[in-house]
Amino acid sequence: MIYAFERFELDTELFELRFDGKPQDLQPQVFNLLRFLVSHNDRVMSKAEIFESLWPGRVVTDAALTRCVKAARKVLRDDGENQRLIRTVHGRGYRFVGEIRVSGGAPAGGSGHDDADQGCATVAVLPFVDLSPARDQRYLTDGLTESLLSGLTRIRGIRVTGRTSSSTFTSRQTDPPSIGKALGVEHIVEGSMQKSGRRIRVTTQLVNAADGFNAWSETFDRKVEDIFVLQDEITAAVIRALRKGGLAPAESGTRRSGNFDAYKAYLRGKAENNKGTPDGWKAAMDNYRRALEIDHDMALAWAGLSEATANLTGYSTDFADGYEQARTAAHRAIELDPDLPEAFLALAHVQRAHDWDWAGAELSLRRALALRPGDPDIRAGFADLMAIRGDASGALQQLDQALLEDPLNVKLKISRIWLLMAVGRLDDALTDTERLVDANPQVGYLRGLLALVHFNRGEYDAALRSASQEQSWYRLTVEGMVANARGDSDTAMDRVAALLRECGDNNAYQIAHIHAAGGDLEEAITALERAFAIRDPGLVWICKHTALDPVRAHPRYGALLEKMGLR
Repeated sequence: MIYAFERFELDTELFELRFDGKPQDLQPQVFNLLRFLVSHNDRVMSKAEIFESLWPGRVVTDAALTRCVKAARKVLRDDGENQRLIRTVHGRGYRFVGEIRVSGGAPAGGSGHDDADQGCATVAVLPFVDLSPARDQRYLTDGLTESLLSGLTRIRGIRVTGRTSSSTFTSRQTDPPSIGKALGVEHIVEGSMQKSGRRIRVTTQLVNAADGFNAWSETFDRKVEDIFVLQDEITAAVIRALRKGGLAPAESGTRRSGNFDAYKAYLRGKAENNKGTPDGWKAAMDNYRRALEIDHDMALAWAGLSEATANLTGYSTDFADGYEQARTAAHRAIELDPDLPEAFLALAHVQRAHDWDWAGAELSLRRALALRPGDPDIRAGFADLMAIRGDASGALQQLDQALLEDPLNVKLKISRIWLLMAVGRLDDALTDTERLVDANPQVGYLRGLLALVHFNRGEYDAALRSASQEQSWYRLTVEGMVANARGDSDTAMDRVAALLRECGDNNAYQIAHIHAAGGDLEEAITALERAFAIRDPGLVWICKHTALDPVRAHPRYGALLEKMGLR
């Protein structure tokens, strides 16, 4: 669609504004505003409508819209005094008042639909391949992949498959049509990197998923010290290729680091953190600290340190100190870079797991979503928060949406199984868990999840078999629950004693599950109150875990929820 007015052409196919045939330099959000106002020029558009179109589901201020309008007027040679093309209707909103000629589609103003979401490009970014002679630069190729993913998810009109799903495929391993079908995308980005001395060469290509045709390819040759500039160049080039010559994105505001060695340490930390194990989190913290020793103002490293510290603290015996360290690191990251989504995600983790500041966690997640609207992990964060607040059905809808963006993400699928149990869909929970275990035999904790699905279905022998392969605290919890459910209180109390010897009060939440399974409601609520006293991070799931259903009728249960701010 091309909207022509005065000496301008607004081309929605090429994502371009031309003046006398020459493309004009403007930011993507300014283009989106112009497109929205021009395509609805038959009436005044309210601020609320503009906010919903340009920043759907995000928290933004009137000042952001004012800046966007000012920039649009500037590129149109208009201003707030003359208002030749964009008119302010005080108390109502804005209207485009120029005379428009339309080609390539329906008349402007007639459809009532913003075409911003039509023709949305769908793309998966496969892990970049290390072609260096020693094949020892994996952390750098991971950094290139992450940077491109992060840049693309910020751009409206491009839907990007989540990192977890796309990382299951590698270049040359699977044919493009199969990848496109599995991930539901039209385009695939793949690339390779070679490092020789202090230079790196990166080749990136855009492939049509339907037929494997190479639609675009470019090679970049830079010094390693210029890797941050290189990352932005690659992102801009891919967006131009996806939009057939349209706008490049705004420069990333992320303050990665000016030091290559600090960035290498950060990437190694990220790789360790992604392993999702206590040993991995410890190694991640060491690498993030190493990065901060080199560059103390590296916001990404502070955010990573916060996240790894919070992850490890959930498995520790000192909740208060660990979460305080994580909170401090998150605040430091935000102080250094207030536009860093990872920093707000890290802060939301602490606010949710330890502070029980539900409103604060929601604000942090909304800020992260505003900065990176296409990130399924942020949507999953909202799902967690909804589940914590007792809205399992709403949380399930959020996760289903996140899985559309990241369909192979095991973490999201695990969260979804918990919610299936919470809403009573036990058959679906069993089917999905068995399928997940078969497909990911190397992933820890899945058999423990299967054990709990079997327990909720009353299949106690199967629950014990699955739990036998898990960590001792998990196995002891399930054994105690099964024993109490069968009326064997002696064995159940033996498991409680074993948990106390192994972990002390830090397993109060699990001990509550054992008591609840046998109908020992007084002991169960006492254990939950003890979990509250030590701020056990597991307690936030009290509304979701169905094993605690018998306790919900206890008079002190409601008071506990009130103290947690959940009622």
